[in-house]
Amino acid sequence: MEDLDVGDCIRMLAEIIHEQGEVVFSLSWDSGNSGAGAGADCIYKFRDHFWRYDDFGLAGPFADFEEALWEDYIPVTSATKRIYCSAWHTKKLIQKLKPAELEEDHDININGQKWRMSPDGNLICKELRLIK
Repeated sequence: MEDLDVGDCIRMLAEIIHEQGEVVFSLSWDSGNSGAGAGADCIYKFRDHFWRYDDFGLAGPFADFEEALWEDYIPVTSATKRIYCSAWHTKKLIQKLKPAELEEDHDININGQKWRMSPDGNLICKELRLIK
């Protein structure tokens, strides 16, 4: 039997997590530039652990959702288009959002609702629906 390469094992694990895990957080962006100007960072829940997947690859396992986050807050840039989070109530999620180099008001989709963030971090819901 041939020895498995560590990189191959990580790729196989990532594939299993993508197929069988539940996306509990995603942050999608699009800078409008070609190349790596668009993408999404995700956190999956798989077998009672959390796994982070981004441009750097797979990281984890993490014991809880907050540990899997990249920072203590979630940065919002002018490229941020959509944030989805089922691990937290929307009210908690919006408390964790912070502007990062925003120079003007920026529209963003948060858990299916349209919001506007100002450069100083104020968020205004642009849709009249109950926050779930």
